[in-house]
Amino acid sequence: MNALKPAINVMVVEDRPNSAAGIFDKGEKFSRRELYAALFEQEYCGHVLKYTLVNSIEKFHKHRMDKFDVVISDVALDEGGFAANDFGLLQAVGAMRARFPIFLISGKWDEVVQNTELREVLRKQEIIKLWSLPELFKAHKAGHLDQYRHDIFQAGKPRQYGDQPSIFSNNFPTKGDDETINLLHISDTQFCPEMENKHLFDYRALAMSIKEELNGQKVDLVILSGDVVERGLPSEYELAKKHLFKFINLLTEGDWTLPSKRLIVVPGNHDLNMALANSRRIGIDSSKKLRLNTKEILKEASDIERFNQYAFDPFWQFAKEITGSSESPNELQRRLWNQDFAYLGLLFLTLNTSKTIGGDGWYVPNVLETDIENAADEFTKLARHGKEFGLWDVKDLIKIGILHHPISHAGTEPSKNPKEQITNSELFKDQINNGVLGLNFVCCGHVHKKWASSFDLADNPKNLLQLCSSTLLLKPNKRPEDSFRGCNLISLKRKEKRLESLLNIPFEIGRGQPHVDTKNVMRFQWKKDREYWDKDAEYIHE
Repeated sequence: MNALKPAINVMVVEDRPNSAAGIFDKGEKFSRRELYAALFEQEYCGHVLKYTLVNSIEKFHKHRMDKFDVVISDVALDEGGFAANDFGLLQAVGAMRARFPIFLISGKWDEVVQNTELREVLRKQEIIKLWSLPELFKAHKAGHLDQYRHDIFQAGKPRQYGDQPSIFSNNFPTKGDDETINLLHISDTQFCPEMENKHLFDYRALAMSIKEELNGQKVDLVILSGDVVERGLPSEYELAKKHLFKFINLLTEGDWTLPSKRLIVVPGNHDLNMALANSRRIGIDSSKKLRLNTKEILKEASDIERFNQYAFDPFWQFAKEITGSSESPNELQRRLWNQDFAYLGLLFLTLNTSKTIGGDGWYVPNVLETDIENAADEFTKLARHGKEFGLWDVKDLIKIGILHHPISHAGTEPSKNPKEQITNSELFKDQINNGVLGLNFVCCGHVHKKWASSFDLADNPKNLLQLCSSTLLLKPNKRPEDSFRGCNLISLKRKEKRLESLLNIPFEIGRGQPHVDTKNVMRFQWKKDREYWDKDAEYIHE
């Protein structure tokens, strides 16, 4: 007799395990607990399907979540709405699904079928299956539960076999509470057809250099902080996808592949498609008339909003495709906080700093006040939902800002070019200092050189760490003097789920092989009790 293969472990979240409501006709004597017992603790394809019943938030917290392969959660539709018409539960499910496949089960799925809004919310949360309790009970009576066991087996087996990454492992890394998280920060790729027939850079050599530095660890997430392409053209984004797919595959060796949510991307000023925006609005294609017509026509706030929607449409379509998101391009550009990795202790604030149109009809690097206000509102809701459903405490989350333009100039002397940093940096820093945003550090690009530093926030002992990545591709005449191409590897060390230190390793791509710029490797210590970076540890070179 062959030995059984590893068990597939299932968590069943059910607050009424002894209830018979919703699963059978009157006169039947069969509880939900008995139904789950019949479904599980059975062998299927050589695996035992084991389950743990959880009927309270307190019990939910007592379990190590990395021990489970699948979660099945009961939801109530009994009183005319889903979770009392508050979709907070779905947001909680959306956060949990980062760890494992989620199945939802209910006694009233007929109401879901008729509820368009609810179906759309469920789709966005990427629920794997919607199970009906009455149908499940009928299948049990008929002896046909194997179809349900097959669903669980298919969802849970990728973690057992280590095959090609499932939708979950491909999008969401698995990490222990105190393991290091590695972020690769790249910027200003500015892909365009002119580069296609030239040597862009040696993907293989750069990937090997990064992997050698990681010494067996993996790149968990990639941050791309804007200026993905040169002119915002759809053809350029196709080129970007081609080369980014190739690079990520070499870097991860199949551990995860694009499209994936592990790539987090924001737009830069080169990602604006000004010609497309103007031609859609006033029927012109001539770039010679571009600035004049933009200046004349953008007189109302609603005009600027529509203009930005057109100008960034190719970028957000690219973002949807490269990340595999189920959200529409319009939904993607409205979302400011990325909570997909809150289960790892990471929360990303993604900002578009190229949306403001100035008096010359061209962009102004800026963080819109409305975006700051909306981000504060979103953060308050995230904090409430995290506490309500026991998912996280925002005090333990590492909050990372991603924007294209630096908050302050990347140098010792003030810049003479006002477009080298956001123009309302003091307002933004005030929100970080006194508002609810409270970022731990920011990743940016735009100036085409590597740079890492912290700066004070007003009279508060807090300070903000700003990490700027160089460009991967641009020629010397488009980079500051003595600036090489390159990228940053950011390693976050955690202890008890909280940030302890950050190691910033800059890579350079010169005439020879890519290598670490050892003179600029920096470790920053985070003082948790006072919430600021220890400046004495700022320039520790390794």
